[in-house]
Amino acid sequence: MKKLEITISGSKSLTNRAIILASLSNGISKISNISHSLDSQIMIQAMKKLGVKIIKANDKLVIKGNGGVFEKIDGNINVGDAGTVARFLTAVIKLVPGKVSLIKSNRMKERPMKELDDALKTVETGTVMIRGDISSQFISALLMIAPILDKGLVINIIGKKISGSYINMTIDLMRKFGLKLEKDKKNKFIIKKQTILPTNYIVESDLSGASYFFAAGAIIGNAIRVKNINFKSEQGDLTFPDLLKKMGCKVKKNIKKEWIEVKRSKVLKGIDINMSEIPDTAQTLAVVAAFAKGNTTIAGLSTLKMKETDRLKALKNELNKMKIKCEITGDSIKIEGGTPQKAVIETYGDHRMAMAFAVAKLRVPGLVIKNPEVVSKSFPDFWDKFDLIKNTKLVLIGFMGSGKTTVAKILAKKLNLELIEMDDLIIKRSGKSIDQIFKNDGETKFRELESQIAADQRNKENVVISTGGGIITNEDNIINLKKNGKMVFLKTSFSEIKKRLKNIEDRPLFKNKQAAEKLFEFRQKLYEKNADLIINTDGRSVEEVAYEIIS
Repeated sequence: MKKLEITISGSKSLTNRAIILASLSNGISKISNISHSLDSQIMIQAMKKLGVKIIKANDKLVIKGNGGVFEKIDGNINVGDAGTVARFLTAVIKLVPGKVSLIKSNRMKERPMKELDDALKTVETGTVMIRGDISSQFISALLMIAPILDKGLVINIIGKKISGSYINMTIDLMRKFGLKLEKDKKNKFIIKKQTILPTNYIVESDLSGASYFFAAGAIIGNAIRVKNINFKSEQGDLTFPDLLKKMGCKVKKNIKKEWIEVKRSKVLKGIDINMSEIPDTAQTLAVVAAFAKGNTTIAGLSTLKMKETDRLKALKNELNKMKIKCEITGDSIKIEGGTPQKAVIETYGDHRMAMAFAVAKLRVPGLVIKNPEVVSKSFPDFWDKFDLIKNTKLVLIGFMGSGKTTVAKILAKKLNLELIEMDDLIIKRSGKSIDQIFKNDGETKFRELESQIAADQRNKENVVISTGGGIITNEDNIINLKKNGKMVFLKTSFSEIKKRLKNIEDRPLFKNKQAAEKLFEFRQKLYEKNADLIINTDGRSVEEVAYEIIS
């Protein structure tokens, strides 16, 4: 199988933090490899509305910081469903003279905010207290405005701290902007008043987004390699491949070349794991667990109930539709691995539901994901990336001279798929040329070999198969080749074939052109009957034909 390589776009979480810090800095910052997520677009527009000068060009932002000094502004800013924007801006507008109100979606209004509002009431005293078990975004929001406050800020975290990796991301990024922080063992952060320095910052690849491709490697036959991995990253989801390794996957890491590769093992087994530090990838692991042998229990998921949807309930509902048993207990979900069946998956307006169940679609082609566009919230080019790894099986059929072999080669190269030439496999298995088989053993023997080779392709994934012209005369061949695949008929007129094949009468099955034409007419009907896609090749180059198939 071919190794599939993917490069993931910039992290939404880091992009949004960088926008805040650059806006509060005392000069011009350049942020590159930004996320093009809807949440980041909302953040950019919000900061512009607050008077920050931001220029966007392709994947770069140039931001002229105001040192935390805003002009008086009265008005509304629509933050929609964007949790990071809503929480971070709630803190930022504490610095803005005037009255600024945030307009939120109905779901965002249901998500926790009171604890942050209460904490912000006391920031002028220089000390706040806030619970650590509700949302790490509250703490990140307070951390980022702390250097601008006259007295700085001492942040006392009460109780257990969840999603600590996201707080670590914020602290790491603040240090990149020249800030100094102190932290004691009692969950206390001390940030003195100081200048946020302008910075040129390259946003790391989004490791939450990478999780879907690591998960794909865990359940399909191909090794999937994700490139541009920062092994020093504070993103907690850097550990996600290690969870797949515990489930039995083969995981390779190359720190020097910055990639991680995941490949399915023969036995994928269930595990018990606490994911309180990386809750955003819990749905991804849950979908992998559906294909594993045995039970998987994922704990530490209290925050999932108040995300874009109640993710625990949503997971249970949709896995049950796929005939996978699971149960929710408190902050955990227990999944009994099995054989997921096709279903229509609701996404509940949640980008991570769509992307997690896209992984299942690799093994269950009939799975339908409703409202797939919700991925734009965090990963707008997800489906384009996903198309590069999805199980693709293209079977080219058509009369000799239709261009199957050449078109197959182009498709294999363009789509990064394995090329399978059935005639070559027949020659290899028999030890004879096609002509020799027909002359010495007869057509019956050739068809027998052809059917054996067709059966071998039944479960192949990520391949382009070029077939012989008579493959469609056997119904079993059609069934085997079409399993999890699409049959593409390269339709060519007989007059065109005569132009392309000057010595058609020398072909094994054709003693004369009249017989060849009768056979052509007979097979045409079978090609059209079994094709999922019909492409007319008359007067067209093989490149044009291949491009239409790809389109």
